[in-house]
Amino acid sequence: MKAAIYVGENTKLSLERVKPNPPGPRDVIVEVGASGVCHSDLSIMRGYVPVPPGMVLGHEGAGRVVEVGP
Repeated sequence: MKAAIYVGENTKLSLERVKPNPPGPRDVIVEVGASGVCHSDLSIMRGYVPVPPGMVLGHEGAGRVVEVGP
């Protein structure tokens, strides 16, 4: 899967291929087909909301469940 990774304040996102962790007992893996960039993502990118580099942005997505936890 690909993810938009926050790498630092006032920089472009890094589009990287990532492997999700196995789902836990109450988790699912969703293959996201589309995700929007919302105001909270922009606030993170501009440094208004402190988060560590390496965070995956884009929490308003649509997709399909590809794996269900045990």
